[in-house]
Amino acid sequence: MKADGYPDVDPWVVDWFDENGAMMDRPAAYAFPILAADLSGLPPAFVMVGGCDWLRDEGLAYAERLRDAGVPTEELISKGQPHGFLNLDFPASAEVYDAAGAWLRDVFAAAG
Repeated sequence: MKADGYPDVDPWVVDWFDENGAMMDRPAAYAFPILAADLSGLPPAFVMVGGCDWLRDEGLAYAERLRDAGVPTEELISKGQPHGFLNLDFPASAEVYDAAGAWLRDVFAAAG
């Protein structure tokens, strides 16, 4: 366990994803957009992370990089939720889908 109470991810898991398909013969930025040299000019973004997601900090750093590049960005942290919880039909999923839907309506309305 990490000091913050969240479980550690074995390094071999991360290595496996890096080595077995995540890159798919493309530049790293395709699999990991936070690695892109320039994020300016991207469309508005809704970045959602689970509070217990092992990729939470990377998601929040990506949202920050988007904002720093001038990309309108909204982030949502679902407290207590693990990685992939949207696919598991957890009760918190409905809140995220509602927030994402409202965000999309606002973005499309503004684009008019």
